[in-house]
Amino acid sequence: MNSDRSWMYSGRLVRGLLTEGYISNVREFLNFAVQHPECMSGAQIKCPCPKPKCRNTAFRTVDEVEFHLYTDGFVSNYHVWTHHGEENRRVEVPVNVLQADNMWEHRNEDEGCSSFQRMVTDAGGPEVWTEEPPNAEAQKFYDMMRAAEEPIWPGNDRHSALSAAVKFLEFKCRFQASDGLMNEMSEFVHQLLPKDNKLAKNSYSIKKLVRGLGLPVEVIDCCKNMCMIYWGDDAGLTLCKRLYASRATAKHMRWHAEHEMENGVMNHPSDSPAWKHFSELHQDFAAEVRNIRLGLCTDGFQPFGAFGQQYSSWPVIVTPYNLPPGMAMKDEFMFLTVLVPGPNSPKGSLDIFLQPLIAELNHLWEFGTRTYDIHRRQNFQLKAALMWTINDFPAYSMLSGWSTSGKRACPHCMEETDAITLPKSGKQSWFDCHRKFLPPEHSYRNNTTDFKKGYKERKSFRGYRTGEEIEQEIDSLGFKKAYEVGAQETNAHKSKHHGWHKKSIFWDLPYWKTNMIRHNLDVMHTEKNVFDNIFNTDFPEKWERFEQEMLAATQTAEGSTASTPVDPDEVYLAVEGVRKRRIYGLGSVGSEYVASQRGTSSRRPGSSSQTMSPADDARFRTDLIAQFADTIRDQVQIAVAAAMQQMQQRAPGDVLPTPPPPPPPPPPPATDDVVPDDDVTDL
Repeated sequence: MNSDRSWMYSGRLVRGLLTEGYISNVREFLNFAVQHPECMSGAQIKCPCPKPKCRNTAFRTVDEVEFHLYTDGFVSNYHVWTHHGEENRRVEVPVNVLQADNMWEHRNEDEGCSSFQRMVTDAGGPEVWTEEPPNAEAQKFYDMMRAAEEPIWPGNDRHSALSAAVKFLEFKCRFQASDGLMNEMSEFVHQLLPKDNKLAKNSYSIKKLVRGLGLPVEVIDCCKNMCMIYWGDDAGLTLCKRLYASRATAKHMRWHAEHEMENGVMNHPSDSPAWKHFSELHQDFAAEVRNIRLGLCTDGFQPFGAFGQQYSSWPVIVTPYNLPPGMAMKDEFMFLTVLVPGPNSPKGSLDIFLQPLIAELNHLWEFGTRTYDIHRRQNFQLKAALMWTINDFPAYSMLSGWSTSGKRACPHCMEETDAITLPKSGKQSWFDCHRKFLPPEHSYRNNTTDFKKGYKERKSFRGYRTGEEIEQEIDSLGFKKAYEVGAQETNAHKSKHHGWHKKSIFWDLPYWKTNMIRHNLDVMHTEKNVFDNIFNTDFPEKWERFEQEMLAATQTAEGSTASTPVDPDEVYLAVEGVRKRRIYGLGSVGSEYVASQRGTSSRRPGSSSQTMSPADDARFRTDLIAQFADTIRDQVQIAVAAAMQQMQQRAPGDVLPTPPPPPPPPPPPATDDVVPDDDVTDL
């Protein structure tokens, strides 16, 4: 077979006509393809033309493939026919790896490609044709691909050396096996297999083989008091380099700079003023569009909560924003950079564990790291910058250093808060604190009925503070970073009088104070909280339904032969959709819930009990019945009038039911003594 493949991309047409040399070479290619049934689907072969629906991803008949090659030619860089049975002759990469310039849109891998080959491909990308030799990092990836394809012994097509190693590690994790047991098992299985098998002989060899995937774990010890970590200065700089080693992602890493904003609508962070502000201040960084801009998020969870064990895990995830929206939020582009496990939440000490990440981000900003761009086939110096963090409100406090509890919880108002403390519950309320953000001429500012009664808002929001101003304030107050000596005592003392409780470790980033936005609240919690507050508003319709239910229950009680007590708490909870009256032995909480929704407190002053005393409970139930007695009486009278009207409209001789009598007057208010249930609830 002719080894010169230049005919595939030159000399196809002369004056608009196919050349005889190209036609004969295409037929030679088709004859070669049909001689490899392992790469065919029945009588069909993969079409290597550059059409979006082909590109070595779709099987077609030989005649269709021939026609496509005559009209459109071959897909770029397909010098070695790996998808049609030819072994790789130039760069030592496996055979059954999908080569496509637009792999993201066409994810149909080869039928003969195992799940472990796909796993390595997803980690590092498909095979590469280089004009420069791959660097050491890329060569490790190709070595891993060979391990994923090489059978564990000749003739075995079910497992490779890599798949067997991963399976051993799976057993180790599932059954908590020791390294000694792994050594014995691998040695025993190795003796059972043929002599020329490729199975790793011990636990060390298994881990060494899998470590090439680029998924190493560095265990860093920390003080039991969470005051420091035992960590050196040499952190491995591997963040985001895989993004440019994969043909599937390399060309998309410039999308943020090449796309155009449509109709003035922000569809990507690169359309935001914060992104453009960063580019204007750091033009050298923005000049290289392949430099990566990152977002960081974190949250805690209880991995063993279902088993009743208290254990906290805090993953810190970094996401590259260079990619288009359809790719940026996918699992494969979320990098787990730090995992903080422990019996308790790290809270304000989270910065202690972020030191390696911040050091790596500083290195990537100042010096960068040598990276190979497969799309342009060149090595370049990759740099990265952290744009902002995204988290819920508690994690906002842990990362920013501003306390999100108490009167000063609002990170915009800060020390100029207008929050009030509710006298009975002792909780903070931010009711009517939003009107100062409105324009001066807005009608809501002069509204004295729908907000605070008789109050007109004259204040105006002072505006957002820059990063330089905030950092100067923190330094002037004397707050320390969590990893500094004496930080816990100093910060705990100063936080009693200020909203800050530490100086965040993110101020170590030289560009952090220039960012327009540094910390964000995630969309999920924002939408949820706004919805909950609107949905739980005291709508009149909800109380109308409550009155109707009370009326129906009262009529049923009066119409029954036996005295049936009506519990307004139960009626209210039924309207609200709350089913449980008792929660894990804490007693009845219905009255407490109703009181909280009505804006009153049924707890005794100074009481920390989660249930009311019998006297308080009886008093509340009596007051509630008295409050709605007039409404119930009016509803009954309306019902009687409606029945009389229907009676007048009926034909003579019709039998009408006797309308129920009006309810008796409400009982007198309760005293401090306990009122019996029959006297309280029997209307």
